[in-house]
Amino acid sequence: MSAMKTQSAMKTQSAMKTKLLLAATLLLLPLPALAQDFQQRWNSKVSEFRRQNARLDADTQHIVLFGSSSMEGWRYSKRIEKYLGPLQPRILNRGISGDGIGIKRTTGLYNRMDESVVGARPSHVFILNGRNSMGYGPARVAARYREVVRSLRRALPDTVVCVITCSPVRGSYAHMKDKIVDFNERLKTMAKEEGAWLIDLHPHLTDDRGLLKSDWTGDGLHFRNAGYEILGRAIQRVVRQSEEQARERAEAAAQAKAEAERRAQAEAARRAQAEAQRRALEQAKSAESSSECPSTQTPSTQPPSTQAQPRRKGLIRRLLDRLRRNKK
Repeated sequence: MSAMKTQSAMKTQSAMKTKLLLAATLLLLPLPALAQDFQQRWNSKVSEFRRQNARLDADTQHIVLFGSSSMEGWRYSKRIEKYLGPLQPRILNRGISGDGIGIKRTTGLYNRMDESVVGARPSHVFILNGRNSMGYGPARVAARYREVVRSLRRALPDTVVCVITCSPVRGSYAHMKDKIVDFNERLKTMAKEEGAWLIDLHPHLTDDRGLLKSDWTGDGLHFRNAGYEILGRAIQRVVRQSEEQARERAEAAAQAKAEAERRAQAEAARRAQAEAQRRALEQAKSAESSSECPSTQTPSTQPPSTQAQPRRKGLIRRLLDRLRRNKK
């Protein structure tokens, strides 16, 4: 009986080892293939973005959605049409599912800024990314995120760069909750320091435990249409407010330029008048001096009028007085 139990236990252990080896094989063997597949898909998408940029209408103020799956998700269920409304003709979706921020890899946002954003010369770029790289830790991901924002602002100084905080998680992803909160706080600080706009999406999607609302997700990681509706309103608000501010700055600059030109014209007129007065005064002084000097010419046979000279002197003095008063 004991031998049978021992034999049964050995068979059970052997079966468990076989299952574990099979599971390990299923888990480990596809990883290189999956990584290679993602790299190929990433390369294909980036090449597609490059081709799109070459065909863009230069007169359209494009809006780039830059990120991973949550940004690529705008492609589905007519979300752009439903939740971005009037902005739809301007939208360029540059999301790639599974993409990270770009740390120690040939993929990531950091490694495709030119093709995804800079080459499109957009008026606005909205960035939503970070959770796919959270294994490197919030601080390291935020540091690379800062490099992305800083590079974009340097390459596109007139473009509005807007950072979006990462959405919450739940279920099998709930262990990321605290890291996401930490990361989002770093994003807020970074956006302020780098002069970027901010959409704080996270608090609008959380339940009373700080997790992604259960009826707003199917997998615990991605939000459904309700989340896109909230994000869409926020994006429209940033575009509207930033464009209003740009118009106000342009109007203020035009007014300042017009005022500067008016002042320059007034100063030029004042200087011209002062120069004319100076010349008239010099001419009057010259005339007065010549009238007081004795004539070197041969005296006329006719005696000069005894009243003409005093009248001329009085006229010159009055002219001089008038010029002096105008000068004052």
